[in-house]
Amino acid sequence: TPTTWVTIEYPTEYKAGVTEPYYPVNDEENNKKYQQYKLAADDLENIHFGGRLAEYKYYDMHQVIESALNLLPEIVPAYHAEDMREVIAIAAHVAKSGDTVLLSPACASLDQYKNYQDRGNQFAAAIEALPA
Repeated sequence: TPTTWVTIEYPTEYKAGVTEPYYPVNDEENNKKYQQYKLAADDLENIHFGGRLAEYKYYDMHQVIESALNLLPEIVPAYHAEDMREVIAIAAHVAKSGDTVLLSPACASLDQYKNYQDRGNQFAAAIEALPA
């Protein structure tokens, strides 16, 4: 069944036998367990683990973000296009029936469109121009 896990961190200094470890404790026993979990996870298709526990390292936030950004291209392909027609052409070429295509401009597009309505109209026109 589908499951979602939610975790909450309460950072405190770890004291063996006294406090619960909220961050990886890199001792021999835990590193062996990590290697077992990693081997099992590596066999799973289309499941990707990231962050502190996935790599069994303590990370500051900027390091977690860097790790996620490095993992992202392995999970989600990204494409660059100069205009809406090129975006639609790439999406039509790459997507298969049932796929979801996320269009996410990296910045404002005021240099290409009069306003958001113009951008929407050009998007609709590019879609309508696709071969059936």
